[in-house]
Amino acid sequence: GTPKDTTRNIERTGEFVVHMLTPDLNAVMVDSAARYAPGASETEALGLATQPSRMVAPPRLTLAPVALECRKTVALSLSPERCILVGEALAISARDGLIDLDTCYVNWGETLPTARLFADRYARLVESDRLTIPAPLAESSTRTE
Repeated sequence: GTPKDTTRNIERTGEFVVHMLTPDLNAVMVDSAARYAPGASETEALGLATQPSRMVAPPRLTLAPVALECRKTVALSLSPERCILVGEALAISARDGLIDLDTCYVNWGETLPTARLFADRYARLVESDRLTIPAPLAESSTRTE
């Protein structure tokens, strides 16, 4: 097998956009995961509107509630058709009101994102908890003698 266009494009340009989608967009996410012919544009085939990104060349999806504009930092080749790509987020775009500008926290409200795990496996976040992280222990209490 060969890598999908996405992997080849990221390897070639070093730039990409990660979109966070909500359950109302699951059908679009699944349809875009199909194996299209090399060189075919999923966004064109699915009639998805895009807009220019601010920091990277690839455009972002207009309908996505959150878009992370990224630069590739690491590519780990697992096989000829499998590669793990890691990137640095250079910019974030989000729907109005989704990010609290004072805390920089995402306020998902009742609509939490869907995650693609692998192949045809997806995860739905159904709740979100805020847990208090304790202050660091004093240095003397962590030593063993």
